[in-house]
Amino acid sequence: MLARVTFTSWKASALSSDRIMTYIKSRQSAEAANATINRELAALKRSFRLGLRAGLVGKVPYIGLLREDNARQGFFEPEQFEAVRRHLPEPLRPVVTFAYITGWRIRSEVLLRWSQVDFQHGWVRLEPGTTKNKQGRMFPLTPELRAILEAQRQHTDTLQKSGTIIPDLLPDSGPVKVTELGRPPG
Repeated sequence: MLARVTFTSWKASALSSDRIMTYIKSRQSAEAANATINRELAALKRSFRLGLRAGLVGKVPYIGLLREDNARQGFFEPEQFEAVRRHLPEPLRPVVTFAYITGWRIRSEVLLRWSQVDFQHGWVRLEPGTTKNKQGRMFPLTPELRAILEAQRQHTDTLQKSGTIIPDLLPDSGPVKVTELGRPPG
């Protein structure tokens, strides 16, 4: 069995389709997921294309990708979600509920700024460049989502009256005191 190979010590002219298939088989025998192997092969393909464009390689070997069966499976039914949410600490409940309703990623999409919420027109938006596919997205304020965000807005307004700035809609790092930013509270 081959150790994990990064192709760094191989000359481009030595990388044939057969050698690449040997690499794929060695990665599979090491139990690497097809998606992982495909990302590695995509980097190799890109290297060859850049080398061809720069005149550093004469030809690009065939590099086929593997089938990926990584479709998401197993969805929470509302009762299952409620059972989990009941056991969460109170500050996490709005974040997880927002993610459940919208289907957005918690780290990169749910932790928003208040400027991304339009209560008047009933939308929450993700700006282009902030999503996985780099395209902007909007989600309507459903009654449950609106209630969560309005409660969070009231909580934020209360905290800000005491001299705390909270730019995040569903903060994960806690509030920032105005005095920490060099301005007096009030």
